Amino acid sequence: MKRRAKKKKPSKGYILLLFALMIITLTAAAAVHILKNINGEVTDNSQNPAATPTHATPSSDNNETHTPPADIHEPVITVTSVPTSTPVPRPVPAPTPAITEPTFPTDTPIPVSTPTPAPITTETAIPANTPTPVPVQTSLPIIQRIDETKLAELDKTVRGWSWAYPYKEVEKHGGIYKKNGHEKVIYLTMDAGYENGHMPKILDVLKEKNVRTIFFVTGSYIRKNPDLVRRMVEEDHLVGNHTNTHPDMAKEPVERFIEELVIVEKEYEKLFGSDSRMFYYRPPGGVFSIRDIYIASQMGYETVFWSFAYKDWDDSLQLGEDYAHDTVVGGLHDGMILLLHTTSKDNAEALGRIIDSARASGYEFRRIDE
Repeated sequence: MKRRAKKKKPSKGYILLLFALMIITLTAAAAVHILKNINGEVTDNSQNPAATPTHATPSSDNNETHTPPADIHEPVITVTSVPTSTPVPRPVPAPTPAITEPTFPTDTPIPVSTPTPAPITTETAIPANTPTPVPVQTSLPIIQRIDETKLAELDKTVRGWSWAYPYKEVEKHGGIYKKNGHEKVIYLTMDAGYENGHMPKILDVLKEKNVRTIFFVTGSYIRKNPDLVRRMVEEDHLVGNHTNTHPDMAKEPVERFIEELVIVEKEYEKLFGSDSRMFYYRPPGGVFSIRDIYIASQMGYETVFWSFAYKDWDDSLQLGEDYAHDTVVGGLHDGMILLLHTTSKDNAEALGRIIDSARASGYEFRRIDE
């Protein structure tokens, strides 16, 4: 008898291959079906642009939404369900690549780069509704206040101090050289063009003798000796203006004349504040013109000359304490404006004796403003 041949069972690999082919076939069919539905929806929308879009209603058995067509017998359009308030998304073409910029929160303004401005002189900002403040003149008047027409009429002859003594025009235009009518009174004044090492001793003597005076100082003296100037004021002495550089003021133009006084005034303000100022001016060497006295008076100064002085400013001609004492005491007179230089060693050593001798002769010492 012949034996029947046994049928070979399909191998596992063959079964898997058939299964894969089935899946591929089903997937392809589903894709074709979806494409037909999308094409039908686009055609329907293009034919009815004014039609109101139909809102999808969720199905009870799956996550898809079915919208029955009205009178068109076409395949049902199937789309993924979205919230009722959100429109059905449409394919959007990819945008052209662009340079990306940093994103910012919607409530934050995007910073805009601005070019750096050129350096300018900064000034204090003033609010728009605030009127621009007008500078208050607390120091010397400015040159615009000088009456140029009046100056043209004045005598510009350059003169020395000795000539000023009998000349009444000095007092007429704001100068003084003697306190007339003041019997037995001496007004001590001292010039300090530079410091020669004697000022501390002079201040000590004045404090000891209870005498107040006025020191006419230059701009450089204030800058180099601020502590001594402060001590003058603290001990109740006056400080007068002796110009900045000690020039022959009668030979200077008006602008330069004013500048010489203003610079000293500003140096003084640096020590004592903008509300402080000087009221007395002494021309270097006593050289002056009537024009100068008028300009100084318009700036608020009284020009102070003297009724007695001697050659005490020359360091090479210091003749001793006795000589200084005898010379000054021998010239005492009523209403005397006495000029002494603080650079003199003889004056520093003789000052105490001069004060004592004058008082012994019945004189009293007063400050120039008294």
